[in-house]
Amino acid sequence: MFMSGNDMFDDGIFGTEDIELFDDDIFEAGEMELFEVEETKREEEAKQECKFEEGTKEPLMAKSKNRGGTDLVQHCIEAASAALTAATRIIIEKNQQEDVYKCSFIGALLHDLGKAAAGFQEMIKRQDHPSWQGRRHEILSAAIFVHNFHRLPPYMENPTRFLAIYLAIITHHKPYREKGTTWPNSIDENQWPPYAQFKIMWKQLLCNKELLQNDWKRIVRLLREDAWTNQLIEEKWIPETLDIPEKIECFKDFIEGKLKGNGNTIPNYAYKRGIVEDNFPNGIDRFFISIVRSLVTVGDHLSSGNNNYVPATPDLSKYSIVPKGASLRPFQQKVGNFGTVMLRAPTGSGKTEAAFNWLRCNQKNVEGFSRIFYVLPVQASINAMFERFSRFLKFNKGYRLVGLHHSRAANVYFHLLELELTNIGMKLTKKKQIKAVEQRVNEPPISVDSQNGKTFSSFILDNPEWKKFFGKKVGQVLSYAASDMARLAQEIFYPIKVTTPHQLLKVLMQGKGWEPTVCDFTKCLVVFDEIHSYDSNMTGLILNLAKTLIRQFDAKVLFMSATFPDMLKKLILEHVDGNIKFLTPDRNDPIDKKFLERKRHKITIHKETVHELIPILSKEIDRAESTLIICNTVRDAQQAYQTIKEMFPHKEAVLLHSRFKYGDRQKKEQRIIGQSNKGKILVATQVVEVSLDIDYELGIIALAPLDALVQRLGRVNRAGKRPIAKPNVHITHQGKFAHLIYDKNLLEKSLDLLTRLDGKELTENDLVDLINELYDEEFWKKTGETTFNNAINYGRISNFKDTIIPGTYKPWIDQIIESKERTTVDVVLQTDWEMYSKLAKKGSLKAADLLIPTYVKKNHIISPPKGQKFRNLPPVLKSEICDYSFEMGLTLKSSEEKETQ
Repeated sequence: MFMSGNDMFDDGIFGTEDIELFDDDIFEAGEMELFEVEETKREEEAKQECKFEEGTKEPLMAKSKNRGGTDLVQHCIEAASAALTAATRIIIEKNQQEDVYKCSFIGALLHDLGKAAAGFQEMIKRQDHPSWQGRRHEILSAAIFVHNFHRLPPYMENPTRFLAIYLAIITHHKPYREKGTTWPNSIDENQWPPYAQFKIMWKQLLCNKELLQNDWKRIVRLLREDAWTNQLIEEKWIPETLDIPEKIECFKDFIEGKLKGNGNTIPNYAYKRGIVEDNFPNGIDRFFISIVRSLVTVGDHLSSGNNNYVPATPDLSKYSIVPKGASLRPFQQKVGNFGTVMLRAPTGSGKTEAAFNWLRCNQKNVEGFSRIFYVLPVQASINAMFERFSRFLKFNKGYRLVGLHHSRAANVYFHLLELELTNIGMKLTKKKQIKAVEQRVNEPPISVDSQNGKTFSSFILDNPEWKKFFGKKVGQVLSYAASDMARLAQEIFYPIKVTTPHQLLKVLMQGKGWEPTVCDFTKCLVVFDEIHSYDSNMTGLILNLAKTLIRQFDAKVLFMSATFPDMLKKLILEHVDGNIKFLTPDRNDPIDKKFLERKRHKITIHKETVHELIPILSKEIDRAESTLIICNTVRDAQQAYQTIKEMFPHKEAVLLHSRFKYGDRQKKEQRIIGQSNKGKILVATQVVEVSLDIDYELGIIALAPLDALVQRLGRVNRAGKRPIAKPNVHITHQGKFAHLIYDKNLLEKSLDLLTRLDGKELTENDLVDLINELYDEEFWKKTGETTFNNAINYGRISNFKDTIIPGTYKPWIDQIIESKERTTVDVVLQTDWEMYSKLAKKGSLKAADLLIPTYVKKNHIISPPKGQKFRNLPPVLKSEICDYSFEMGLTLKSSEEKETQ
């Protein structure tokens, strides 16, 4: 319904699977052999393979020396502690809270016990020992749990608890897959052994039986020292000893759904040998199982990084987003009086401050403080909002409170760390420089309370992973830290996340890594800023998402926009909640009225294109303190920039569009935002509509749909302090290829409506009134109703809690996002390939700075050189079909440009 330009989705927001949330343990590569022979032969092979009858003489280890040398007891205790801490940070319904705490703690306590197997222990020491053959230690851990726990009273009383812990253990590295699917990264069917093959694994566990049982006694002694964990033992949630029998038939019975306990069946329901069918019986709480699984996985991840602390959601009443001495405007205060609400407020009037006040007023619940999501349509605006929130939300015991969550978050963190690095004495020796970086980017070391709140990243100072980076280049250290920060943003860590709607849709669509984020949904607060920016399909999906969050998770939602068409308001009331209040600044209040009646723009409409109009307005451009020129296509912007450079050599001009290398674009944006615009000319595309906080005196703007024009006009005379005796905004012809970006009829109707305002000084509501005429019922039925209805009724979202299958994930994007929206792909220039390859092999995020988002054809691309083995290789763009410079960005040669258009 609400059309988006070609730059709206140019930032790779669809690349949501870049960071592997459930990666395998680094030492568990390879697939298990399957032997299709009779069971007697299996047992003979088992005896031959188990060559560790005496067992290891050393303590059982969970991690190898180069990963910290953590012993099994320490890792299990730390993982359980981290899982429990994470559980206390999220809001859980009171009637489930204790069960979630107990099940997640126990699941994390048991998740790695299978590592006691002799073959696994040898592999940790030698890393390539043939006896383990890539077997899954988590299967052994699950078998230990099934045998020792299935008769305990808490699980006989409630089979959901039993299934939740089992599933958390068995899938803490790899998820199940649904019947009939072959999704990658799930537990391969070949890795689920037939029972005879399982006996081979069990025999290896028996080799270290005594050590494992002694370790469990050590764990129980530690649990006895705490009142809460001691109660778990007293109430028979945890046995005091582990039985490791020669034969373990009960695990086979459980896998086959035949396990009996005290006369009752404890079935495995739909989970059998790594494959699951959606036939859950009534009474099994799918959401509860997902929460427990998430917490166990997060506990494992956090403890593996030597981190058992998760920051609490801050009390926002202790923070202020407005400058000292300033106060909120009436409409900013009023929005805090409501739960789910819609807000329309002009650009530059303080929507972000209003949103913060809404969050502050709504965040406190009986159960605690709500988790927060701030949602924006493009990465540039997300990055800017993340930095803004980070500036005034202080650290909590040394930890960041705000997380950035989108496909390129690691690269953003990397550049933030680089910026921090500039404050470190660069004259230090390399060794001391590395030390300084480590101390600057790490999280609190041992004692959280001793921190001064100035630490930056998401690490522990004594993290053993740093050892392998010591003495290497600073960029690799920063890459490691930035990647970890991005990973934590996908887990139960940062209480406030700035993100795209796609990351939230991924959760309800069960995309990869969905379960940890769903733990943040109960009673959460969500701000959908720039809600007008999406087409009819995405609008339907977002409203479906909002409806589900409100109805199934008791969430509250703030919808915000500078335009907020009546048609969009009607859709929200009809499909989300008919009682939602719609707010605007109050005309009867003197302060609000000032903003509504201020006149920032006087427009005039031209028949010429931007390129043709520049010479005509040369005197105006020369006179103006600063000029903003916005085109609809990259090619038009490049031509306009060349003309500006030729005609105004004495003025500083900058070109900004989507076809720059990511690193170059960031430098340009910092240059635009960080310095005065005086004497400057900015030539840009739609990338400036909702991303950069900029203010120019004169605007030359290509025709676009009226809601997009409102955003563009908001970058001219933004504060309304400049006089407008004559036109300060010139609306030009849309350009030759604008119809490929925007609907042709929409452009024609926008122009027709806009002529009413030609030569007039505009109030804030003038364009808003025209937008309501533009997006009327007739337009809606012709252009968006069908796709919207399909999206708003998409059952997997609206029936989320009833249809989720814990422990699985789906390739969600292709199912709900039309392929035409995936308009660009990240490429690397042929001339940059050698440097990209060198950086990528070292794991440096600097490599991503060389990528360019662009449209490509198959004949534009060459294959990467043979022998390259690192993951996610980008397409390589042929040198002969393009030119590139920091000044102009990527320029496709004429024939290729025409073909791309």
